Amino acid sequence: MSDAQVQALPSVLILGGINTVARHLAVSLCARQGGRVDGRSPLVKPVFSNADGIVIQHLRIVDKYSVQPATTYLDPEFKKCLAELPEIVEYRQLNLTIQSKVEEALQPPQAKGIEKFDYVFDLTGETRYDRPEIIHIQQTYTLPLNIAKHAASLPTALRPSAYIRLTFPFYQMNSSSPSSGYGEAFLPNPDYKKKSKGFFSGGKDKEESFSEGFGMRPDGIRGRWWHEAVRAIGAIGSGDSEEGSERLSFAVVRVGEIYGEGYCDKSQVLGRLVVGHIYQNNKEEMKFLYNPDLRMHTVHVQDVVRSLFTTAQWIAGLGQGEAARVEADRLAGVTIPSAWYRATDVERQALDTVVKRGDMSLNLVDKGRKVVVPYFNVVDEADTTQDTLARSIAALYKIKYGFHGSIVSTLVSQFQKMDFSEMVDDVNEDHMEIWQKMLEQSDPPILDTPISPYLDDHAFRSAYTSAAQHQLNVTLTDWRNSV
Repeated sequence: MSDAQVQALPSVLILGGINTVARHLAVSLCARQGGRVDGRSPLVKPVFSNADGIVIQHLRIVDKYSVQPATTYLDPEFKKCLAELPEIVEYRQLNLTIQSKVEEALQPPQAKGIEKFDYVFDLTGETRYDRPEIIHIQQTYTLPLNIAKHAASLPTALRPSAYIRLTFPFYQMNSSSPSSGYGEAFLPNPDYKKKSKGFFSGGKDKEESFSEGFGMRPDGIRGRWWHEAVRAIGAIGSGDSEEGSERLSFAVVRVGEIYGEGYCDKSQVLGRLVVGHIYQNNKEEMKFLYNPDLRMHTVHVQDVVRSLFTTAQWIAGLGQGEAARVEADRLAGVTIPSAWYRATDVERQALDTVVKRGDMSLNLVDKGRKVVVPYFNVVDEADTTQDTLARSIAALYKIKYGFHGSIVSTLVSQFQKMDFSEMVDDVNEDHMEIWQKMLEQSDPPILDTPISPYLDDHAFRSAYTSAAQHQLNVTLTDWRNSV
């Protein structure tokens, strides 16, 4: 490899996401010529060892988990990267809620001839719905915002050429919305705001086509803080931002429901696969709540990591500084409204309570301020619905499948105003008991797996309250007994 080729390849920093897609991204970036399974050329910057001139790659991954010993699930390919490429892959277990650790994470390994991290992938954030709001604020809003502010405050020569944040479909949409689901962009022309009844700006007149995202809004506490993090990072370096910070070469990649080998974090697709296996074991028909047309935009995890890297290449190719960000906004920018735009009184009161807490150090971007961010939505071409996915799973396990009718849906809707945690617990207990027996009876027995059919209250409620919220990822063993 020539010196010119060496200089053309970026050095990469991955922040967080070991429990989501960081492992897949790392494996993809560490492919070697004649090396790993796909034999691709490396994507990250190689540096020369002082032993025999062998070209090696450098990649730093930072997260709160330990990898030796492992305190979270690590798939075999990722373990291989860590074990076999110690000079190439650098893993640091750091608490990024501490500012000094943020500075340490973004300090490049200059001893290896690397002056800066060209690409930074921010995969931080709390993905579990049922965590307290203070956790969502700290892990999903404050933490990534502080990291981005530090990156923006670096001297121009050390600032990342691409700063990419991954976000998820933590939005809801009324089933009556003309839009086709939560996988679409949610920010149309702001001129349509007055004509829209949705939380975000949205539709034109009825005889015209509706802009993407009509009627969408962040889904609960989790969705609000994922959304506000994008807005806050996008606002860095513009308007009344803190002195010393400049605009980042920032872009956002939002994905649909992720599936694929090794992806286990609350996967709606994987959850249905597990349940299909359970119903095959029980020789029962698999039935889903809601209706077969319910859209579930999906995307393979390998497409996710490729889209992240492609987005980084795209924005880095626009140049450096303010002019590059202006061009990125022009080509792919969308206006990010406040998560509290048209909020309910209860939501506003909750926000006021949080903001007034002195220990939060929470500085939100003004609700009326316009924030534009380059934004990309990534889904596959399957146009997946609940029916197509159920059909595929049924064919795989050679079982029958169906959907609960309108009478059952009506009964379920009556539970919206009630606490049905007991019902959810019963369903989960039933599924988990069967799943555990299946693992024990496997040959050889499966002693440890991240795969589970567990479903929290939110997934139950969202499956029938909105066609755009997260869909039900397990079925009911006996719905009649539950209600």
